[in-house]
Amino acid sequence: MHETEFTQLMRRVREGSQDAARELVHRFGPHVLRVVRRRLHQALRSKFDPCDFEQEVWAAFFAMPPDRYMFDRPEQLNWFLAALANNKVVEAVRQRFLTKKFNVNRERGLTWIGTLPRSRPGSRRRPRSPWHGKSGSCS
Repeated sequence: MHETEFTQLMRRVREGSQDAARELVHRFGPHVLRVVRRRLHQALRSKFDPCDFEQEVWAAFFAMPPDRYMFDRPEQLNWFLAALANNKVVEAVRQRFLTKKFNVNRERGLTWIGTLPRSRPGSRRRPRSPWHGKSGSCS
């Protein structure tokens, strides 16, 4: 992408063009996704979809006032988006490794179930009703 083409695209994005925003996401989205996939910890890959992080990056980008982002070259935008993506992933990693409530290191698989003692079929007794054997009727 040439700088003049990029400058025109960014101008249209700042003016609020939906087509320009779509084109921006189409051109720079794969880069954001690569950054997310590279930064996302292995233990969190089953918990998070990288596309969710990509959407969070774009939501944060488009929520900013248009005068906050002035990029002269595509590389500057790439660096900025990569920093946003990195921050989103780091935030998730902190939550999932440093807090007690969501810490993935505290999770245990279901493999311990196989170590429980098994009861023989038919060895279980049904609990007796407190009214069992008492005289009287409910009718």
